[in-house]
This record gives sequence, C-alpha cells and structure tokens, in this order.
Amino acid sequence: MTFTHPFVLLLLVPLALALLLALNHRAVPAGRLPGGWRRLVAPGLHDYLGRGLRDRTPGMVRWCCGLAAILVIALARPVIESTDRPAWANLAGRVVVIDMSAASALPGHRLRAAAIVESSMPVPVALVATAGESYTVVPFTSDPQHLDRYLQVLDTTMMPLGGRSLSSGIAHGEALLRDGRIRAGLIVVLTGGPPPGDPVRLAASGTRRTILLADTDPDRWRETGRRLGAEVLAHADSAKVLADHNDAIRDLVRASDRDSTHDLTPWVLALAAAGWVALFRRRSGE
Repeated sequence: MTFTHPFVLLLLVPLALALLLALNHRAVPAGRLPGGWRRLVAPGLHDYLGRGLRDRTPGMVRWCCGLAAILVIALARPVIESTDRPAWANLAGRVVVIDMSAASALPGHRLRAAAIVESSMPVPVALVATAGESYTVVPFTSDPQHLDRYLQVLDTTMMPLGGRSLSSGIAHGEALLRDGRIRAGLIVVLTGGPPPGDPVRLAASGTRRTILLADTDPDRWRETGRRLGAEVLAHADSAKVLADHNDAIRDLVRASDRDSTHDLTPWVLALAAAGWVALFRRRSGE
C-alpha cells in the first residue's frame, strides 16, 4: 500500500502530541462538575457524576484522536497499486543525448549512458549523438543489450559534421518524443568541459530537460541551462533525475488508468463514519 499524498501523514505527529498532553491532564475530579452543572445537579449526586466523567474522559479522548488519525490517513489517499502495469510504450520515454564534440570525454559519457539505460528499464530509451548536428543512434527501445551494443561502438569519427550544438541535440530529442507521442518525456544531455558560447534559446515544453556534467562546476553552466530550458546537475545526480521521472510516470499512470490502482480512501472514510456514529451509542444501563 502506498499514499498519493504521503506528506499529509505528518499531521499524525501533532495529533499524537495532543493525545499525550490530553491524557497527562487529570480528568474531571470526583465530586466536581464542569461549568454550571454544579448548580443544576443535587449536591449528593456530584460525587457520582464526577466519577463517571473522570472514568469516561480518557477513553473518549483516545476515541476522538483515533478518528482524527483515520481522517488524516484518508486525506493522504491510500492506494494499492495493481501488479498488472500498463505498457510503457507511448506513456513514458527517455532520450540520452551524448555530446560527441570531445573524444577524451566520450568514454565517461558512454559509461554514464550505460548506467542510465540499465536503471531505466522497462522505460524505453533512445540514444542521440550530437556534435555540429544531431543524429538518432538508437530509436526508442526497451532492449538494454541492443542499446549497449551501439554504445560500445560509438565514436567521434562517426560524426559527419564537427562542432558542438547541444541545442540541436535537445531539439532532436524533443522531436523523437513528439513523434513517439510520449506523454512523460525526459531528455538527459551528457556533456562536460566549458559551456558552449551563446547557445540557441529553446522554447519551453512539457519535457523535463537535464544536463549532466562530468568533472565540471555546474555553476558555470547556469546561464546555458537557462537558455536551453534545462536544469544543470553533476553526473552523480543521475539517480535522482531518474527517480523523479519515475515518480512523474507513476502519477501519470494513476491519472490515466484508474484500473492500475485501487483507491482505499472510501473505505477509510467509511471506517471513520462508523467510529463517529459509535460516539453516540447508548451504553447499557445508562
């Protein structure tokens, strides 16, 4: 079981503290009644009614706090995810753009791309090589062996046009996502060294774009990232990028395919309603 809004569960912390504080305070002392009840009840009944209130108050506090906890869980929206997942095709995809402008950096880019491919499965991955122009090395596929074969033979001498155009690589990735009608897309650019001078400003899109740098200070790339509409991170942050994309895919699955999850919120609310009704039950002998 998971929660659609897990941070709502933090409300259980102040609720638990309130319960502890309430139970630490003494209930209505025997012989004393709250408010104006002392004037309405005969003095001889004060002890009897006071003992009854004293005995029932802690249980009532626990009961009310339990109902509040159930409501907090309902607000967090508990769901059970089905094991029958919809196909990833046309739902999600990742494009790995490899900067081919520097031969010395290519081995590191290949290793990082291979790690991304391995961590991405079963999400389809496409490979794009970019220098002066960009080319599709492998279209979207969920076959890691096929992707790895092309990564192993990738070399700068294969590029027909030299230069460096990261904006071309990102635009090429956007075209692949658009042609594949991918709804949750991610473009990862593997590069390093000094940032390119005055890159072309790219229009914003719903695709998340990330530039992963090898052995380079990300602060030097902030302006470049802003012009390309991409966040700039180090190679070591690739796991976080993929995890965030996985969260976006899960949210899309829940929103687009209701059969993929079983929402437990109505059942939790029914339990809270039953507990609320039980507050008004009459005890035997009362």
